[in-house]
Amino acid sequence: MLNRTSGLLILLVLVGFSLGCSPTLLESNWGKSYETARKAQILNRDAGRNPGPVEGVDGQVAQRGMQKYQEGAEKR
Repeated sequence: MLNRTSGLLILLVLVGFSLGCSPTLLESNWGKSYETARKAQILNRDAGRNPGPVEGVDGQVAQRGMQKYQEGAEKR
């Protein structure tokens, strides 16, 4: 009985070590979501070299968007 118990205990310890020391999914993908989000936000890498005005956003729409943003910030 002691032999069987010690064998089972050794088996459980080995299984525990193998599960505890193996790399997890989080470790293997560490930093990938950050890099993906960062790269997705870069639409035009040369935007800083272009001194012209931004096109595609109507002034009134932009003003309303800024007002809503400021109102939301005041509520916090």
